[in-house]
Amino acid sequence: MSVIRIRAGNGGTETRARRIDVRLKDHEYAVHVGSGARRLLPAVLDELGVGRVAVVSSAREPELPDPGVPFTVVPALDGERHKTLASVETYCRAFVEAGLTRSDAVIACGGGTTTDTVGLAAALYHRGIKVVHLPTTLLAQVDASVGGKTAVNLPEGKNLVGAYWQPSAVLCDTDFLHTLPRRELLSGYGEIARCAFIGAGDLRGLDLTEQIVASITLKASVVARDERDQGPRHILNYGHTLGHAIERATDYAWRHGEAVAVGTVFAG
Repeated sequence: MSVIRIRAGNGGTETRARRIDVRLKDHEYAVHVGSGARRLLPAVLDELGVGRVAVVSSAREPELPDPGVPFTVVPALDGERHKTLASVETYCRAFVEAGLTRSDAVIACGGGTTTDTVGLAAALYHRGIKVVHLPTTLLAQVDASVGGKTAVNLPEGKNLVGAYWQPSAVLCDTDFLHTLPRRELLSGYGEIARCAFIGAGDLRGLDLTEQIVASITLKASVVARDERDQGPRHILNYGHTLGHAIERATDYAWRHGEAVAVGTVFAG
């Protein structure tokens, strides 16, 4: 793990972002965690060599830096009710309109449902184009945006249609979390608590950034050993069996992290 220093503009204040590398057999990418991490976006896109991007973001998301390449903003369809194949089609058609090719990229800025759905759209569009995640909720930062699982729901159940499609980078800007409603923060803490049960250690007493880093570091190590969920990665589903059932039974009135928290206690 390393620390990346970011300077905002000429004479701007310097911030520090922690870097966690996710090393897979055929792919490697970095997760940056810290205040101001979103400002790494132009450098990340330059390193990836993309010529154009589509930025999928909802109107309520904070302003992003100029990506440094031509870009189109696509409105995000957020929430579990929009985590559908219809939304994937909507995104892919927007990518066509934006003129994206296989050498371009998609930026997913939002919560876990956005990174899941946009990630699947990126996996399918032109049989796969690069995606960079900028998760804006605690739950998305500690879990949904890392690991390459993308999926949407069917009426018969949650996450039944999906693909493994690893991001090219993940920028977890903790400044996004300052305006989260309390319920969204608690939902994210449900996933952090689950990480403590499966090997992240005692996370109590750490500040939130360190809890996020510890959770991502654990997940990165598990995914590196078992990208396709053949065995060891099953541990990341701890608490999710009952958790997903609660979500579906309540028609997603329960947040994902809330349901996982209950599922984690049940599994324990």
